[in-house]
Amino acid sequence: MTPAQRHYSQGVSLFDSGEYQKALEEFSQTIELDPQYAEAYYIRGHSYANLGQYERAIEDYNKAIELNPQLDLAYNNRGSSYRQLGQYERAIEDFDKAIELDPQLDLAYTNRGSSYRQLGQYERAIEDYDKAIELEPQYPWTYDSRGLSYANLGQYERAIEDFDKAIELDPQLDLAYANRGVSYDELGQYERAIEDYDKAIELEP
Repeated sequence: MTPAQRHYSQGVSLFDSGEYQKALEEFSQTIELDPQYAEAYYIRGHSYANLGQYERAIEDYNKAIELNPQLDLAYNNRGSSYRQLGQYERAIEDFDKAIELDPQLDLAYTNRGSSYRQLGQYERAIEDYDKAIELEPQYPWTYDSRGLSYANLGQYERAIEDFDKAIELDPQLDLAYANRGVSYDELGQYERAIEDYDKAIELEP
């Protein structure tokens, strides 16, 4: 193992432990020793994104893509950073590219769906969520997001089915309770709505 690889490995361990600032330092050491290490730029960018530093994340994803244009996750994560910055059209372009490189990348469909939802294109969002669920049926956030899109279209019963599934997969997902509560509210089922709001507050005071 080279010194650059050793710093990279240590950085990945820190990243996996949620110690993103310390991980950044290791990845920076990696890049200093090996400026062509595309994966180091990618995961340093991911660290910046997890710290909410999306512009710096994009800079690192740009470099990772420059060094390895086939790095599908770099496009997906750069798209996620653009989405966090409200640049939904640019985000969609990156998710398109990630899907082109890996048509089985469920996260890219979920993320593209969320970008379409932010743009008010709810039917297109649902199509992407459907594909993501087909590829990875155990990810609760996708059901929650699809449920929001159905709710945006006024299809509250279908929305509730998705929120139910999200809660089944992750009973601690406070947003799914809150979102289901809104749908119950819209259907005039106020007691059930209050129960869900109470549960959401209990999970995330």
